[in-house]
Amino acid sequence: MLNLRKLKYFVTLVEKKSFTKAAETLRIAQPALSKHIKELEDFLEVELIVRNSRPMELTDAGDFFYGKSKSLLAAATEAVVMTKKIGGMDKDKVVTIAFVASSLYTALPTVFKTVKEELQDVDIHLQEMTTMAQIAGLKAGTIDVGFGRLQLHDASVSSEVLFEEGLYVAIPNHMTELLDKEEGIRLVDLVEVPLIVFPEHPRPSFADIVLRVFQSVGLKPQKVIQTRELQLALGLVAAGEGVCIVPASFEKLQRSDITYLPLTEAAAKVHVVMNTRAFDKSPIVQQIKDIAKSVYRAEE
Repeated sequence: MLNLRKLKYFVTLVEKKSFTKAAETLRIAQPALSKHIKELEDFLEVELIVRNSRPMELTDAGDFFYGKSKSLLAAATEAVVMTKKIGGMDKDKVVTIAFVASSLYTALPTVFKTVKEELQDVDIHLQEMTTMAQIAGLKAGTIDVGFGRLQLHDASVSSEVLFEEGLYVAIPNHMTELLDKEEGIRLVDLVEVPLIVFPEHPRPSFADIVLRVFQSVGLKPQKVIQTRELQLALGLVAAGEGVCIVPASFEKLQRSDITYLPLTEAAAKVHVVMNTRAFDKSPIVQQIKDIAKSVYRAEE
């Protein structure tokens, strides 16, 4: 018979590389562990471990089964955590909403304001978090809704595009050869200009969105300068170190030493994406989703 306990025993054995150490970790007798592993092999009708190997080695079937077992255990843990979170949210009345900093220059502050006004009996926590961290947070139950820039595909997460905007180029005021192109900048105009991207870590990030736009038209910037965050990137632009591609909404960040001009390519687009747990039908989360969609529709 196959069950999660036997999978846990097998995974622990593989990672400890010793029946003795695995039994100690699992707090069971070594003969009992050996019996469970033998029952697992009998059920699968294959050998998982190379007999009498020192150190312990897996057969090809065992190596394959180890990877699948790890995934199944992770999925089971994820399902338990997410189910508890969904089930307890409406009772506890506590919701955590994560966001990437760049989304704050769109209609997102209005979303937060409206959510707090309409859900006054709910304790709303706001937390800055990268899109990748949001996906992990939704699975771990540490956040309930996320607003990011990347469209990631994960079966455990439901992602919905709320807003699309163009990309602009932040240009230092001394680069007159670019500033003269008031009708807009083409990507080919930027290939030989140092390109400042952000954030450098973690990846993928908005930096990869920018680089993929170049790739989509068969271009590659000759020099890329990677920075930690937006304000540092714009500071380097103002210092004349290069140009920086930003969402159109960043044009609100007016500086006397930087000019923003639009990119003309159709591919030069970026999104605000709302992430929630797949199959999460909590009334609170549904209301937050409805508010976000309504606010962004009003901005179109």
